[in-house]
Amino acid sequence: MSKGAYLFLAFFPLISIIPIPPPTYENVQKAKQEQKNAKKTQVIHPMMKTNS
Repeated sequence: MSKGAYLFLAFFPLISIIPIPPPTYENVQKAKQEQKNAKKTQVIHPMMKTNS
C-alpha cells in the first residue's frame, strides 16, 4: 500500500475520538426572531432616506 493509505488508516480512527458538537438550532431561531423584531421596530423617516 502507498504511504497515503497508511496515513489515512492511521488518522481515520482519531477523527471518531473528537466529539462533533450538536447543532444549536435554538440560537438560530432566537437570532431570526430578534432580526424580525428589529425590522418591525425600525422606522425610517421619508425625509431621512439616503440614496445609495
